Amino acid sequence: MVKTKKSRLAGIPAWALSLITFIVATLLIFILAALLGSLEIFHNNFSEVLAYIFYGIVIAVACFFICKIHPKSFWYTPVICNLTCIIAAVVEPGFWTSELGIVLGGSFLLSYAGAIIGARTGRRLINQA
Repeated sequence: MVKTKKSRLAGIPAWALSLITFIVATLLIFILAALLGSLEIFHNNFSEVLAYIFYGIVIAVACFFICKIHPKSFWYTPVICNLTCIIAAVVEPGFWTSELGIVLGGSFLLSYAGAIIGARTGRRLINQA
């Protein structure tokens, strides 16, 4: 019998990991947008778009790893991780037609792709063990 070492993240439920990702990524948006906005080479709106693109990549990678560890969570992990997008869509009336709405919508789709790929990878690893 081969002993496998479980990750520390395997003991944390997927909903908790998703909530932690949401909080950290939301803080990251504001910090990164402020830092990029303070640079004189970027216009304010471009720095926000760049911060949201980075946010989308971070969320997609996090969804991949969460769903790789917990394959059954692929249907709710991207929703919890993208609560920023959902809240912004509810609060702001013309959100989906703005530049940031388009970028966040793309990050939502990217996170679902990462979650599905992570779940398939996780299932394959579980079936091989």
